[in-house]
Amino acid sequence: MAHATTARTRRPGARGYVFLDALFAMSLLFTLVMVLGYTVQQHRQALDRFADRRTLVREAEHILAQMQAFPQQRITVDGYAYDLELVDEAGPRAWVRVTVEDRRGERASLLGQVPGDSAELARHQREDPS
Repeated sequence: MAHATTARTRRPGARGYVFLDALFAMSLLFTLVMVLGYTVQQHRQALDRFADRRTLVREAEHILAQMQAFPQQRITVDGYAYDLELVDEAGPRAWVRVTVEDRRGERASLLGQVPGDSAELARHQREDPS
């Protein structure tokens, strides 16, 4: 038969080990919660950066679409700076690189083919909202 431990037969320092185990478990739990919180924060920031980058690419697509649909009209974009760079001009069409930049300095570039009349815009146009 097993011997039952009572308050009289227990060693004097045995109670401290239970307290240390509980303290260690709570510190481990706190560390796991902090790591999880940091991971969630980093994930949210990455999603925000991805959404911002996609918005810039969408604006570059919009500029290229304007250049393709309305070759001789001035391009209008609200809230973004953009740069048009003529990459190659061969025949009636030309390759143009559109670089869009937001107020924080984030950039996105897109390369597309446009009519020759729009290539003239790329030679002379640099727009910067002030």
